[in-house]
Amino acid sequence: MKITYNFIRILIISFTFIVSFTNCSPEDGRDGLDGLNGEQGPQGEPGQDGNANVISRTFWSSQITWNQTSLYGINYLVAELEIPEITQAVVENGVVLVYGSFFWGQPWSAIPVSYYENGKTNYFSYGIKIGTVTLRTHRDDNTLSQPTIAFRIVTIEGIPATGTLEDKSKDNPYHGYSWEEIKAMDYGEIAKAFNISD
Repeated sequence: MKITYNFIRILIISFTFIVSFTNCSPEDGRDGLDGLNGEQGPQGEPGQDGNANVISRTFWSSQITWNQTSLYGINYLVAELEIPEITQAVVENGVVLVYGSFFWGQPWSAIPVSYYENGKTNYFSYGIKIGTVTLRTHRDDNTLSQPTIAFRIVTIEGIPATGTLEDKSKDNPYHGYSWEEIKAMDYGEIAKAFNISD
């Protein structure tokens, strides 16, 4: 009698376990109701316009090859930098600005520039043609010393700049700045005016 009771008890427990296990399948539950959509948030402020028409390139000293030349008895070092963004349209109506890393309290100093150092005056200038910026340097004593600084070239496409600082029309790719105003800017002012990110 005791064996039968224990046997029946084990059968009941086993049967209860099997029934409860088989009745808990994932297909049996019902999906809950979708929640309500929240209200549309306010429109964000427009972002700042980019400048696909402004390109900035940096050439480090190791990327520049200087060659010696002479013109009207003056010895020069010249280097040609390939800038594919300088198109015929840029040559005719755009702006090309060149900066050197002379580190006079500013990371980039505008060229043309001259400065006195170790008893000599050093001169830096540049010229442009389609696809190329030509850097030039010479000294007042006609000796030559190869520069070991970096140069940054900023190319701005567009139309002749005729605007003023107050006229920052989106139709003017120079943002309303005149050529005289652009030439007077340092690199930090150019980067801010034309939204250039280094």
